[in-house]
Amino acid sequence: MILVLKTIKEYCKIESITDGGARKRVKEKLVKSIILDENLYIVMESNEEELLKQKLKLANAKIKELRQFARAEERKNEDFKELKDRCKLLEEKIEMQRDSKEALYEKVIAHITNALPNIKE
Repeated sequence: MILVLKTIKEYCKIESITDGGARKRVKEKLVKSIILDENLYIVMESNEEELLKQKLKLANAKIKELRQFARAEERKNEDFKELKDRCKLLEEKIEMQRDSKEALYEKVIAHITNALPNIKE
């Protein structure tokens, strides 16, 4: 807990009391007070520090979650790129096999056509 200074108006708003009620509490020393520059301030404990720490923890957790999500997405993109590259290689292999198949067919046809005249004779 940290200590903060609140004006009488702020204190009245927080505590939902009148100005007179707040001054009565100060006079009876029910609350700590201080006078600065002829203005009366009430010293209050604030849990603002803890609230900020909680917000920071939540923000850090959210950042960690987003980083994990980003890494997962990055891995997906890398996997997709790998699959794309593999597909490209497979397409090239298929094309090479098609070309060698066509070359083989041409050789077989040439061999058969060369052999046919010999058969007829």
